[in-house]
Amino acid sequence: MEFSSSIRELLKARVPGIVVVTLEEERVRSILQAVADERKQPFVIWEIASGFRSTSPNHGLVVKGEDPLEAIKALEAIEKPPLVLLQDFHENWHHPVIKRRLRSLVQRLKYTSGSLVFTVPEASVPLELSNSLVVTELDLPDVTELDRVLRMLENAPGLNLKTTKEERNRLLQAALGLTSEQALRVFAKSIVNDGKLDVDDLDVIAEEKRAIIG
Repeated sequence: MEFSSSIRELLKARVPGIVVVTLEEERVRSILQAVADERKQPFVIWEIASGFRSTSPNHGLVVKGEDPLEAIKALEAIEKPPLVLLQDFHENWHHPVIKRRLRSLVQRLKYTSGSLVFTVPEASVPLELSNSLVVTELDLPDVTELDRVLRMLENAPGLNLKTTKEERNRLLQAALGLTSEQALRVFAKSIVNDGKLDVDDLDVIAEEKRAIIG
């Protein structure tokens, strides 16, 4: 099942804790924001460098701190928890107090519409939390998502990107197997020499792809 559909199903089922194995935090943020908008639910992001931030008004979280324990306390105090993306939290969830508070918070969220989503680089969850969290993996982007990456480049000044639908699809197919950021770098590198991206760059894309993933 496509990742965005899987997330929708998990949230619809009121799964209170979801761990997403990925290095592509930006893609996860984008998908969760879209899902939250559909659900008309506040969406909040926490990261260790800046604490809570949100594009959603009235989400109820006023804590500015970067301390993970303070983040949990703030979430505990909200009557109607939002959809929360916790980045970098895996760096702290082995701490006994944080682990205990987090387990209790996840149990309480079962009876609300709130959910915690954690992004982690690898599937390593503390044993005590393994029964409370659902672990899923962000699939590599498909052609549709890679096309969005390519459209980002189309707005770059001086870029000549004139391809037929078939040629564009060949470029996107050539980039399958890369993450969004890897594809962006490969497309950008293909443009460097002559300021354009077309089917003549297929060999460059293939070579760069082999260098990345072997």
